[in-house]
Amino acid sequence: MDISERLRSLGVSPCSEAFEARYEVLHPARGPVPPRLVTTTAAPLASCLMVTRGDLDLMRQAVESYQRQTWAERELVVVTAEGDPRAIQALLAEAGVARAVLASVGPGLALGDLRNLAAARARGEILVQWDDDDLSDPGRIATAVAVLRASGASAAFLDRWLTWWPARGLAALSRRRICEGTMAVWRDAARTYPAAARAEDSDVLRRLQQDEPIALIDAPLQYVYAVTGRNTSGDALFEAELDRAQHVFRGAEYDDLLALLGRRLPIAAYAATLARSK
Repeated sequence: MDISERLRSLGVSPCSEAFEARYEVLHPARGPVPPRLVTTTAAPLASCLMVTRGDLDLMRQAVESYQRQTWAERELVVVTAEGDPRAIQALLAEAGVARAVLASVGPGLALGDLRNLAAARARGEILVQWDDDDLSDPGRIATAVAVLRASGASAAFLDRWLTWWPARGLAALSRRRICEGTMAVWRDAARTYPAAARAEDSDVLRRLQQDEPIALIDAPLQYVYAVTGRNTSGDALFEAELDRAQHVFRGAEYDDLLALLGRRLPIAAYAATLARSK
């Protein structure tokens, strides 16, 4: 079975310029609410919020994914408490990021605090989580914006993503769930993150589920969650993800998947970077 047939058997459509994602809307736990009305036809500004420790090798690929986005009305907001702001600024300039906001803050703040600072510095009507070590398809922002505008939902998430573990030569299609790290949310519906070092996005998701309609987008190849060896979470979490995965790609099937992804993502360059830094 070639990779296209395998993906079809899993209900996955490869991304393309003509890609149209399927989605469903979940009503809030407190009961149905009227759908959000989008009255303007103007393209909203999407602020992509990146919190980083300043690991430039990892950041470079996430920034490249941002630069490949087809949604023109966007900005990148970067907050760091550990990285060298001059080196980060140089990376953003080298990548040609036209609209960037960079804030360097003091030590001692939790990840949730840093995410709040990024949101406070953003100018966009839509806030998009943009982690510094993952890859996004060029259509990710455009898809999220289109779904938010069409669905009446307050926030949108992918309901599957691809976990990529290059050191083990495998990739896993996740089970269906709300993938917290893919959030795109209208600013006026955004929640404040708790002052937590981990699971801060799970807390925000729980509160959104209580009060707001949420759109779940079925486009798992739009987000590649990279296992780099430097993640906040340890290997045990990723082992559990593999155990629960809908499908794990290995061997020739894995190679074919990476070749397919490489048409739109800088995944080969990322793999080479991680191999060099072992």
